[in-house]
Amino acid sequence: MIYGRIAIVSALFLSALIVSTQEEARAEDPRSNVGALEEKRLPDTGEVGKELEAKVHAEPSTGKAPLAVQFHAHVTGGTPPVTLGWTFGDGSDPSTKGDPLHTYEKAGVYRAQIDVKDSTGDTSNHWVEITVE
Repeated sequence: MIYGRIAIVSALFLSALIVSTQEEARAEDPRSNVGALEEKRLPDTGEVGKELEAKVHAEPSTGKAPLAVQFHAHVTGGTPPVTLGWTFGDGSDPSTKGDPLHTYEKAGVYRAQIDVKDSTGDTSNHWVEITVE
């Protein structure tokens, strides 16, 4: 019984530590995307244990402003659960949605990137270039 209590206390301490660390990082740099990763359970592809790999598809990848772009993530391998986070290259807030829709308001060339991490700490990222006229 005492071991169960120790495990609960340890889990609560770890949760508090993670939240505290994220808040401290945001206080130092409000643009930080620390904590922007969210757990996303991906379908079992039978590839557990294979190298974690992320791929990105964007539709459309070019066009006139304002340009609404639908992003799609394809993640294979790794050990579930997998967390993910998107940045869009235009200074906007990051997203933790699996397939986000993002609108680019100004002309420019942007690099949208997905970062993924599995439960063992392995990481992968992939990016796509978006051109807005």
